[in-house]
Amino acid sequence: MQRTILWSITLGAAAALSLGVAVAQRATASSAVAHGRQLFVADGCPQCHGHVGEGGVGPRIAPSPMPIESFTHQLRHPAGVMAVYTAAVLPDADLKDIYAYLSSIPQAKTVAELPLLNQ
Repeated sequence: MQRTILWSITLGAAAALSLGVAVAQRATASSAVAHGRQLFVADGCPQCHGHVGEGGVGPRIAPSPMPIESFTHQLRHPAGVMAVYTAAVLPDADLKDIYAYLSSIPQAKTVAELPLLNQ
């Protein structure tokens, strides 16, 4: 009986700890996205890539951005007329937050998902 109670307490504590970790991870991810959005705007990215990375003068970079390794390489060693963002100008942590922001942008709705266009 005591073993069952002890086991239940242990499982409850583990579940609570897991939930706390999950909440902390979501909060961290959320703050990374918010910080990434601030950096995206402050660093002038919308001027070429649009307000949500949809493209413009520069290519579309969201939603579904290229892999982080390619993204990092492009910022550090850009092709074409894009400015160079060295680690001194844009630290890796900030670069990852911008990537988190771009990755958080949802896909646009399809025509089938827009009721007004399906009447």
